[in-house]
Amino acid sequence: MKRHYTTLHEKTFRQYSGDSRQAIITDYKKKLKQQTSFFKKSDSDNKCSIALSYKIALEIAKTKNLLVMECLSKSVQ
Repeated sequence: MKRHYTTLHEKTFRQYSGDSRQAIITDYKKKLKQQTSFFKKSDSDNKCSIALSYKIALEIAKTKNLLVMECLSKSVQ
């Protein structure tokens, strides 16, 4: 970690110390939390969509109505 910091980031953050450095760290942590919460939300939305898709497919399979199946397969394409 130390080598990574000194080779890539030391020039950028050398000018900050004390409270200003702490403020930057707090800001970066806040941004990271916002980004991760965004991706967690979209992941849960995807899971709900998949579950709904499976329920619809099950109901279509139960009906055995060819007209319904043809219409839905065309709408998916």
